[in-house]
Amino acid sequence: MGTQASTSISESTNAFMRDARHETPYRANDEVAKWIGKEFADRADTMTKWIAEGHTLTPYTHNLFATQVGV
Repeated sequence: MGTQASTSISESTNAFMRDARHETPYRANDEVAKWIGKEFADRADTMTKWIAEGHTLTPYTHNLFATQVGV
């Protein structure tokens, strides 16, 4: 059977949670927090790059991003 891509949050988190499931709750939560931080940082980098390239955002999105990221 072929591999199927999924955008479901449960599917996208499955890969990084596979190993964390066997850890104590404290360590599993630490893995979740690190993953979320990395994902947020990656998205902030992408948004910053898009803005620098001249892509426009909605006024709401621009204000939200500027407040949270400082761009």
